[in-house]
Amino acid sequence: MFFATLATLIVGLPASIFACRKMSAGAFAGNIVPYKFPDLEMGLFILVLFGMELILSVRTIRRQKKQSLIEQMRAME
Repeated sequence: MFFATLATLIVGLPASIFACRKMSAGAFAGNIVPYKFPDLEMGLFILVLFGMELILSVRTIRRQKKQSLIEQMRAME
């Protein structure tokens, strides 16, 4: 999950800067609005994303512990 987040930032940040320049030049009659990285929004998004992953992982592990190995194998068929 960490590497996916890192790859998204590496690819997404330059793309968003480019898109911001193009959109602001078109929308504001050639004036380029400076790009500001959304620190708070990105931090909240990553926090929620990791929180959901943790909750779903713990839930799945607990559910698998309740089932026997035979039941798990039958469910896979």
